[in-house]
Amino acid sequence: AGAGALGGGAGPGRTAAHPGAGTGGLMLQLSAEQLDHVDALQARRDGQSLQQVLAQAWPEVAQQLQGRWPAFVDLALARARALGLRSMADLARYASLCCLWGASFETRPRFEWAAALAADATLSPALRLHQLTHGSREEVVRRAARAAPGADALTPAAFDKALAPFERRVAMCEAAAAEIDPRISISRIESELPTPSYTIHTLRALATREPDKRFRLVLGSDNQDQTHLWRDWPTIAAEFAPIWVGRDGYPTLPDAPTFPGISSTEIRDRLGRGESVEHLVPAASLALLGDLYRSPSGA
Repeated sequence: AGAGALGGGAGPGRTAAHPGAGTGGLMLQLSAEQLDHVDALQARRDGQSLQQVLAQAWPEVAQQLQGRWPAFVDLALARARALGLRSMADLARYASLCCLWGASFETRPRFEWAAALAADATLSPALRLHQLTHGSREEVVRRAARAAPGADALTPAAFDKALAPFERRVAMCEAAAAEIDPRISISRIESELPTPSYTIHTLRALATREPDKRFRLVLGSDNQDQTHLWRDWPTIAAEFAPIWVGRDGYPTLPDAPTFPGISSTEIRDRLGRGESVEHLVPAASLALLGDLYRSPSGA
């Protein structure tokens, strides 16, 4: 009771009602100053939790900033809240964009597209975040296309991976595998490897762990013009003999099967617009997507 007044004491504040004995209820009122203090404590706890999550998703950024990492995350979260974001998932997604482009990136030169979204008062906070994420992915695609051979550039696949929590990705893969073929197994080995773990690191770890097996990398034909962006691609090609499969809309490959014409980008966009993807995603995986790519307004 020392934190507030019972029965609606004097001074501004918000009240919370609790069932009480008899016909009345117990009213707890906190002053604006006390509520601000509670909000600050919650923000601090959120920040500490997200520092750990983001450091796993963006280890190179955390290592580069070192002692400045907590302040960087706090700044990103403060900007996210200023944009109206509140849930932990939304805060983490915006902070991830800051890890990619820099804190308050939408206020910087060359990010006019992001500044326009941040200033658009017709957008709900969740829809604004969705469009900032979509625009960031398009920017990643543009920069990857311009990257010089051998450059250590972020690929669209790595961008998608960083924005989706590891356990959720594993669960969705397990659900999809169960519907496709029970012989498919999902490995969690990447969660055990030092970060950042590139494909070459994962393949070598698998080969070391199970020396009696031969591992090969399955790739869609849409990756053929991006191999220069992969870490140590010549070694992957030499030691893990890639299996190329065709993708709808890309040149056909001799003696290669072709994947169905399903695009992960299309699925994300349809979810963001509130459209159905039941014909594109296995039901068990769809149930696990939650609000990862959804926009509440459906716009």
